[in-house]
Amino acid sequence: MNILLSIHTKYVNKILDGSKKYEFRGWKLSDKIKFVYIYSSGIEKKIVARFEISKIHVDEPSKIWNHCKDYAGATEEEYNSYVKSFNYDKIYAIEIKNLKVFSKFLLLSEVDKNLYPPQKFKYLEEKQIQLLKGLL
Repeated sequence: MNILLSIHTKYVNKILDGSKKYEFRGWKLSDKIKFVYIYSSGIEKKIVARFEISKIHVDEPSKIWNHCKDYAGATEEEYNSYVKSFNYDKIYAIEIKNLKVFSKFLLLSEVDKNLYPPQKFKYLEEKQIQLLKGLL
């Protein structure tokens, strides 16, 4: 399984430069997901990269912060604001490995005319995956 995950441009840039190695969510992803395609949802509005999930850490927000803070790509204040805004009692920290940046960033419509920005994430179809793989 492969998904398209919306991440704000500010944090995408930190993933791309290596200063962010964890993506935080308040909900669990399926263990069957192999690749995560990054949709830069801020200014960029394009699919920019793909990564594999190394591990998903789950715990209370404070424990996740203590474990991941060196590569959170966010300040403690930003992290706490995210946790409080959704009132999460546990956080899932998706550990990024094997990041591959696309040779050309793509608008969603260039991948599939029926592909729209996901609220949380979207499962990708095989034809979409094949097109994206060609850009690695």
